[in-house]
Amino acid sequence: MYLNCKHGLERNEAMARKFAKTKAEEEFKAELKKAQKTATANPNDQDAADALDDVKQRMNDREEELYLENREKDYSGLTDIFDPKDKVTGDRLDLTVAELEDEAKKYVKRFEAEVGVADVTKLWDNIHELNNYSLRKSYLSGLISKSQYDSVKQMYQWYVPLRGFNEEVAGDVYTYVTRGETRNQQHPKRKHPPLAKTRVNPLPNRRRIMP
Repeated sequence: MYLNCKHGLERNEAMARKFAKTKAEEEFKAELKKAQKTATANPNDQDAADALDDVKQRMNDREEELYLENREKDYSGLTDIFDPKDKVTGDRLDLTVAELEDEAKKYVKRFEAEVGVADVTKLWDNIHELNNYSLRKSYLSGLISKSQYDSVKQMYQWYVPLRGFNEEVAGDVYTYVTRGETRNQQHPKRKHPPLAKTRVNPLPNRRRIMP
């Protein structure tokens, strides 16, 4: 549960930003391309430069708007941890994402305080070693590209595979964090949905790939 909470917090933030940026860029793609073409063709035209800046600003504003909307979505399965369905009625308390994340932060803080800095550091060192091995193996096997390899390494600090929340989600670390680019791996049935279902310990997923 600690690992899911620790990574879930950063995943919610990262996915909200990633999807906002992607959608904003798509919405302004044609307008931005036209403004860039005009500005490039007329380097001394201040109006063209101002028009390009305006498009970029509106695109950034749109990204922030979408980001705030996305931050109300749980991409990490925290709902299933802190607001599970009642076994009888099937109802939830309907906690907001902010409330779910507050609970996750409290749990993480309490766990790390009880376990101690030394053991927590050792735990994450071991997890990072497992993740790096899996990622490098995928890259050397040709399952992911160099750009995917670099993207995965940079995207998360506390990564653990949350695919245990829902077996339909993600094939492995590379499909979990990339933008749907694939190279000879099985496609997930759903691309980056909010995770749900039954949570499981993510560590066995990492151990299986070690020699």
